[in-house]
Amino acid sequence: MSKYRAYSDLKSIDTNWEVAPSHWTFMQLKRAVDGCKNGLWGSDPDMDDNDIVVVRVADFDRAKLTIKSSGYTLRKIEQKDREHRLLKNGDLLLEKSGGGEKTPVGQVVLFDKNFDAVTSNFVAKMTPLESHNSKFLNYMFACIYDSKLNTCSIKQNTGIQNIDSEAYLSEKFCFPPRYEQTQIAVFLDRETAKIDRLIEKQQRLIELLEEKRQAVISHAVKLSSDSQSSRLSHYVNLTTGFAFPSSEFSHNEDDIRLLRGVNVGVGNVKWRDTVYWPHDCLREFSEYILQTGDIVFGMDRPWISSGARVAMVSKHDLPSLLVQRVARLRALGGLCQAYLYLILSSNEFKSYIEADLTGVSVPHISPEQIKNFPFRVMPEKQQQAVISDTQNKLNKIDEIKSKARKCINLLMERRITLISAAVTGKIDVRDQVPQDVDEAVAS
Repeated sequence: MSKYRAYSDLKSIDTNWEVAPSHWTFMQLKRAVDGCKNGLWGSDPDMDDNDIVVVRVADFDRAKLTIKSSGYTLRKIEQKDREHRLLKNGDLLLEKSGGGEKTPVGQVVLFDKNFDAVTSNFVAKMTPLESHNSKFLNYMFACIYDSKLNTCSIKQNTGIQNIDSEAYLSEKFCFPPRYEQTQIAVFLDRETAKIDRLIEKQQRLIELLEEKRQAVISHAVKLSSDSQSSRLSHYVNLTTGFAFPSSEFSHNEDDIRLLRGVNVGVGNVKWRDTVYWPHDCLREFSEYILQTGDIVFGMDRPWISSGARVAMVSKHDLPSLLVQRVARLRALGGLCQAYLYLILSSNEFKSYIEADLTGVSVPHISPEQIKNFPFRVMPEKQQQAVISDTQNKLNKIDEIKSKARKCINLLMERRITLISAAVTGKIDVRDQVPQDVDEAVAS
């Protein structure tokens, strides 16, 4: 932030703020908004005049501090119930229930649309007072959220986080005069838009790299007119897991982990949600013990946006037992395990399977579908050469993707830091705003 000047006249505040610009006012958050009105869910739509958009937490665009542009939910809300709940452009939406470990409840976004809508029962409406700029308040609440001040007002009794809005809005913040709020908001609109464009470019680069990655895999395994083919059933040992009863799950970390569908990610095994099975029962389930190098495939919803839910088991994933709805594959003589992994990761395999999944609400693949896939047969020596060449190309792609993700993280940190510095008076951005904006504000 060294390129921005600091305020010259500061005052001490008896809080964690330490100092703030001397002309700013320290007061409770609730003095900036006209209450906090809870929403409602209504009933199923009737396709008549009582149907209206109900904004949910799922509609929040957390990165851009607003709501998404599409995918809204219509609900039937009687006219009398809308009276004090209708949203207008400039209202702030507070997430009152929901949240999670990484995204605690209390996110605030700006309603910047011009259509009739109300909030759901998990979202509350806050209308900024005329003495405050709604965009500044939106950035201010983002700063508060990133500093985790909202967590002081969270209550959790049933597994769902709820924010005590009265306690939350009793927190204090140092506010600049309205004209200066507008200047800060204009500055942040411009600067965060620049950052967002850079982030979008990096995200697009990652998308293109994903497409390139799949093209490389396809080139390695794709059947050609002159290539020999066979079905996987002749070259793989495939088994599915056991239906371990959930009532007997152990949560003792000294027991053996159960590898369930939820643990199969794209290219890796994830153990964030882990259950266990008692060690003393291991002998009777020996056929379900996984080994290093085993390939596991999530058979329910086998493909997600980032790719196929297929992974190779590493030594760090052991010991573990295979659970139902997950397939374990081991290549037999004539087929390399790494080549089998490429086959299952390919778009060709996906296209083959998806032809049988049309119209299925919850996609699920069977062992027979996997085994019936026709693949390109080649000598093991040639497979090894293909694997080596493909892996080198994939490693280079993954390296560039890693750099792009790192760049995105740095840009997001920059965005958060800039917003915090501007709304807390750490930097003076008034000279960063065009003169015509200043005149418009003054008038």
